[in-house]
Amino acid sequence: YALIILILSFSAPAEANPVRNLISNGAKKILIIGDPQYGWFGSLACKTERSNFQKIINIVNEEKFDALFILGDMADSYPKSKNDRRSRQVSLFMEDIKKIKIARIIYVAGNHDLGDFPTIETIKRFEKNFGVPSWYAFRLGDYKFIIINTALLKNYKRLPQLYDEQMKFILKNRDARFVLGHHPMFYKNPSEDNKYYSWPIKVRNRILSLFAPGTFFFSGHTHKPFQKMAGDFYHINAGTCCAPWRKGGKSYGVIELDGK
Repeated sequence: YALIILILSFSAPAEANPVRNLISNGAKKILIIGDPQYGWFGSLACKTERSNFQKIINIVNEEKFDALFILGDMADSYPKSKNDRRSRQVSLFMEDIKKIKIARIIYVAGNHDLGDFPTIETIKRFEKNFGVPSWYAFRLGDYKFIIINTALLKNYKRLPQLYDEQMKFILKNRDARFVLGHHPMFYKNPSEDNKYYSWPIKVRNRILSLFAPGTFFFSGHTHKPFQKMAGDFYHINAGTCCAPWRKGGKSYGVIELDGK
């Protein structure tokens, strides 16, 4: 099979399209983004975020991608019990999503979608808002993908029953070639201890032991793209498409699968 994974920047001139002529004829084309995070800049109208996301919409529609993967944090405000600001952010985001002319849009739950310490209530609210569970499996072409709830992995002691249910799901789907989550496995190196950005090392090692070498792990959360290796595993962070952190830029990833 052929597989191309690229992390592209928005720094190209407005008239340039870095995706055009990149994808081979007949390949499955996936655009992968992290952290749209409507509300990041503080405006209730989310004007800057919507302008940035419009560029993603244009690329998906013009280049006829087969799927769009969104790696969490669709909105910035945390999901408190009564949060009109977050409701507004989610509403604007979903309004813009309707402009995308493809059927396959994959949502991943982020910490701003579930809270840094997710609860059963916030997980259910995410599922209602975006119409998907917080972990699930699907196929695209000849490839199997799984979505995991990394906020639950980071806080495995808080909801042990749900953590165990998700681990059973991961074990059952360990033949997946692609694993999509919000938090990265690690930030700087695969042996680092527990960090804000990454999974607890105990969980990280357990999950890595389940998958075959050559598995791809995708994440967002850091707002800075990177591509690293964890032994024989590929670890790729798509950065953020709308909400650059400090001096960081906006980015997205492109995946090509030829299905052979």
